[in-house]
Amino acid sequence: MKSRFTLFVALTAVALLGFNAGYLLGQSPWAPIQAFSSAPAQVDQQTIAPFWEAWTLVHNRFYQQPLNDNRLVEGAIDGMLAT
Repeated sequence: MKSRFTLFVALTAVALLGFNAGYLLGQSPWAPIQAFSSAPAQVDQQTIAPFWEAWTLVHNRFYQQPLNDNRLVEGAIDGMLAT
């Protein structure tokens, strides 16, 4: 019975120490982690020009008007991911 209690206390202490160590490392100023950059992405206009040309053609010449822009964007994303 005493060995179970000792094991429980030891495991609890190790868990608390691990939690505290992780928290302190996460708060440390010398190891910052940024998931997202605050700077806007640099987009080469020449690279994205065919997309906007197709977008304009679809908007101007597609026979079923009005178009749903959200569906167009989702379709464009699906197409990019499929390639």
